[in-house]
Amino acid sequence: MAIFFTHSSLGSDLAEDREGNEFDDLQSARRDALMAGRLIVADEIRMGSNAVDLKLYVDDERGNRVATLTYTAMVVSL
Repeated sequence: MAIFFTHSSLGSDLAEDREGNEFDDLQSARRDALMAGRLIVADEIRMGSNAVDLKLYVDDERGNRVATLTYTAMVVSL
């Protein structure tokens, strides 16, 4: 098991994960971040945002950035 930290940047707001979570491997941590990002984007749209710019950064326990996930969503009304 290893500890990974998932930090998020939504627009100009940065939230640092100071506790981290244990995962079997990087693939598991990345999969968790991928699902979390989808939920955050969906919640932002549900709350009325027309544009969402989200980045999730996964760092290992040594502070090395091991994954970056980028989400961009735009609601266009017809």
